Amino acid sequence: MQESIAYDFQQGAFSRAYRSVVREDAGALRAVAVTSPETSVDSVRTGETDGVRQVWWSFPDRSAPARFDVQYVLDEALYERGGRNVARLDVMADGAVVPTRTVDVQVILPAAFDLQRGDVVLRPDAGTVRREAGRIVASFHRDRVEEGDDLSVEVSFPKQAAGEHLPTTADFLLGLFLVVVGGAAGGVAA
Repeated sequence: MQESIAYDFQQGAFSRAYRSVVREDAGALRAVAVTSPETSVDSVRTGETDGVRQVWWSFPDRSAPARFDVQYVLDEALYERGGRNVARLDVMADGAVVPTRTVDVQVILPAAFDLQRGDVVLRPDAGTVRREAGRIVASFHRDRVEEGDDLSVEVSFPKQAAGEHLPTTADFLLGLFLVVVGGAAGGVAA
């Protein structure tokens, strides 16, 4: 994942930022890097808070806007839904404490996935899809995310790799049917 986030620090000076990463049940978070063209990044660390994986970084006190480029690899981030692979990214979690401007997110699908641009579906559909160096790049942009707002993006495409299977509506209905039938059979047996 590659993200570029510009924070619009308006009240006071800030020296730390963090980024919550997609689904807590995905695989290892590795190859994390945070850089900025406006300021130095002093330290970068990863961990979990309330079961959500996060990347934290620090920088010299700053009250002016600053852009941070965050890159990381999240193993096993794909899941399956209806014969498609899906990557969902919670870019901004609920309860952001500062407004954020110029949010650019790119999800880069490897060249080994034999995909055409038309195979890729984006949510929200305001994103763009392009081919670059044999890879498919899905890009999302928001001019501003207000304090307390959230932003999630999703990229789906025909199944290319085994991923965690999320239940479909048919799976839920079959489960409900089995519970009702099982409960009735148990009642008759009793």
